[in-house]
Amino acid sequence: MYSSSSIAFLWRSTVSVKQKEYPLFKSVRHSCANHRFWKFCYPRRPFHSTSELLGRLSTVRYYLKLPSGSNKFDKLSCCSNNNNGRESSCSVILLAGGSGKRMNSNIPKQYLLLHGKPVLEYSLELFLSVKQVFQVIIVMDLHYKVFLCPHLIQDPRVEFACPGKERQDSVYNGLQKVKNNVDLVCIHDAARPLVSKETIEKCFSDAAVYGAAVVGVPSKSTIKESVDGSFVYRTLDRTRLWEIQTPQVIRPELLRRGFVRVNDENVTVTDDVSIVEKLGEPVKLTLGEYSNIKLTTEEDLKVAEYILLSRKTETVETAVNS
Repeated sequence: MYSSSSIAFLWRSTVSVKQKEYPLFKSVRHSCANHRFWKFCYPRRPFHSTSELLGRLSTVRYYLKLPSGSNKFDKLSCCSNNNNGRESSCSVILLAGGSGKRMNSNIPKQYLLLHGKPVLEYSLELFLSVKQVFQVIIVMDLHYKVFLCPHLIQDPRVEFACPGKERQDSVYNGLQKVKNNVDLVCIHDAARPLVSKETIEKCFSDAAVYGAAVVGVPSKSTIKESVDGSFVYRTLDRTRLWEIQTPQVIRPELLRRGFVRVNDENVTVTDDVSIVEKLGEPVKLTLGEYSNIKLTTEEDLKVAEYILLSRKTETVETAVNS
């Protein structure tokens, strides 16, 4: 049996014709008893030829082993009405357990001051301001709690987990604290303090529809592959390459299934949606911003300060002009 997200991916990916036949489109749409399933399959491009719509509907019925004319799509996870009309709730795993050796500092980079505030606090404040966020799990060495503002870490939504040896171990430790009733799990690197609220909300929205979403930007650089580290093996097609960032947002049941797979196969992954990819499930690319940089070196910290200063200047100019 195909999973609901795989079927919807098959349906979406095979439809290319766009025709505005609204009366016919409306009647076919309402042939699905569950309107949420329709929105799941066609979130942004609703108009297609009627023949193709009926063809896709038959394909889904075939793989779900539903009889002709059946409207029983409500058993699909994407159609279940768990939210009772509300927006998807989310638990955030905020990764702050790195050592930041390349920053040449006595303390980890996530606690260094950026415009007078610890780097970690930028992400923490932002996620606490997002209405869908019901829980923030900070994965960190608790010895460094003294660097954080007391009123933030005393927020009832904030919890803590211990970091692991590798990134995926830290994510797993955070996942153990995730509440059972949330719809999504968001993983974010504390070393990316410049992510915008708009990007977060877009990624939440994409993950709610597709099951998993990751923020990224198209690669601007030419990427070459080397086998031995000394000579070029080949040049990769830049038009197909994306630089992946965080947040990365996944349905909790998908993430837990993925961890079972990678643990059974003893696989190490460098980002979170790779775990979902191991299951063969689709991952939506959410267009982010190039300013969402990861702080790795002292130079990155200077760039981040410049970006923050530019944002403040733009805010002041907008306020004056309005």
